Amino acid sequence: MRRSRRAGAAAAVLAAMVAGAPVAGADSAADRPSKAENAKACEITKPPEGWPDGTSAGFDTNLHHGLDSDWRLHVRPVGTVRAAMVFVDFPNAHAKDNAAPYADTGAYHDFLAPAVDWFRRSSNGRFDLEITPVHRWFRMSRPDADYKLDRDNFTVENQLAYVREAVELADPEVNFRRYDLLYVVPSRNAENIAFSPEFNDYTRTIVADGNVLSNGATYGQDMWFWGYKILNHETGHAISLPESYNATGIGGTHRFVGGWDLMGNILGRAPELMAWNKWKLDWLGRRHVGCVTRDGVTEHWLTPIEVGSSPAGAKKLVVVRTGVYTAWLAELRRALGNDAETICDPGVLVYRLDASIPNGDGSIQVHDAKPMSGRQGPCTELDIGTLGVGAEEPSVFHDAATGVTIEVIWEDETNAVVRVTKGSGA
Repeated sequence: MRRSRRAGAAAAVLAAMVAGAPVAGADSAADRPSKAENAKACEITKPPEGWPDGTSAGFDTNLHHGLDSDWRLHVRPVGTVRAAMVFVDFPNAHAKDNAAPYADTGAYHDFLAPAVDWFRRSSNGRFDLEITPVHRWFRMSRPDADYKLDRDNFTVENQLAYVREAVELADPEVNFRRYDLLYVVPSRNAENIAFSPEFNDYTRTIVADGNVLSNGATYGQDMWFWGYKILNHETGHAISLPESYNATGIGGTHRFVGGWDLMGNILGRAPELMAWNKWKLDWLGRRHVGCVTRDGVTEHWLTPIEVGSSPAGAKKLVVVRTGVYTAWLAELRRALGNDAETICDPGVLVYRLDASIPNGDGSIQVHDAKPMSGRQGPCTELDIGTLGVGAEEPSVFHDAATGVTIEVIWEDETNAVVRVTKGSGA
């Protein structure tokens, strides 16, 4: 949605922010912004005891929204991470029988390859995914249906057996010692390899060339629907990110975050990873985070999460901690970077974190700043749910239960200033 922005002396406003002075409306000493806190105080982790049995759909409890990713189980996405891409076909689905260009392994790699640049943009260059395609077809021993990788029959054990056979077939020609991730891609006519789940093997039982292969993805026919960003989403799990969509399906698959994060809707209108996820992956540091744990008033200068590092004094994320595992968060989204083409409503996005909620159950939920607005063309109601300034733009979020108010008090095309009031009287 287009928004009108308050004109003003941008340089003076931002200089005031850096100096710690109030931007506007501080009428008394009690209203003046407090000194910023160290972001360490907002480093929320998952419950140490984990989650009770019976969480939604049996989803992986090693994937969570706490900042304490376990890099013994997952691949740390900083620096160069190497992935092998292995192509398989089946006795009943020969790759050579596909129409051009899908008889050629190169077509599959080229279809998925744009995911590399997507990660590079998202991480501001901190994550360099290097994919090596093994350009030949490895014939699996059984028809595709026998591997039971359709949604009705899928189990982790079935996936493990499938990956193990693919690795054993490729091992004579591939030195797996040098790879951190493994992608197994089937021939397009293998209709019974139906979908594309992440591969997280915490039993660590597949070893080739002395290297444990325990993270990656097995792709299926749905990759042709989702497009190349299916690789970004499934690799997101390999690098420790949980699902952000509603795994229960009750009330709508995308009711938690709409199209605001690739770990929610792969085809979302603003697919850039939320700033909290970027902090979890170490793509943002403490200097990028404004932290509020104490009652009072603070003001924060936000720059867009889609691009670059923050100038001195600016932040990518504001975390207002409300409990051991909970917080309200605010970040600025603009039509830039991975959000440049289809974002519906540039502005300040507010969302709630509860790191005690399991994977797929709504550990992050976006606040709808424009309730009852309904769908507008390709944009869902939640896709147009940001705060801003100007005509018809809601500027204030308030949660009576936690005493948190977040108000956008100024913005231009590339910046915003938010005022946070925390306390029982907020």
